[in-house]
Amino acid sequence: MKRYLTIFFILNVVSIVGYFIYKASTFDMFDVEISKVAEIEVPNKLYKIGLFYIPSNASSQSYIQIKQLGKEEALQNYESYNYVNNYKLFNDKLRLILSDTSFTERKADTIFFKLP
Repeated sequence: MKRYLTIFFILNVVSIVGYFIYKASTFDMFDVEISKVAEIEVPNKLYKIGLFYIPSNASSQSYIQIKQLGKEEALQNYESYNYVNNYKLFNDKLRLILSDTSFTERKADTIFFKLP
């Protein structure tokens, strides 16, 4: 009987340690959720443009990405920005006012992007 209790105890310890090793090796250190900031319908064209916030990870900074919805490739990436203050569409150009909220003394930048 003592032998079975010892084996039961050892199996429980091994399974608990294994569980903690599994949890420690599979957790997410950084946010991995890509969030859609805006969806812009382009007049006189048959597509929409999406503005996305891509959070930082171990190998890259956070950035704002412009994509044509329905396609996988990015049209443009704007690194060092994490917030879209404003956007407006002018004929074939998109005006973006982007900022980085982690720096308080840094002002917002205005960027013009020519639509495809």
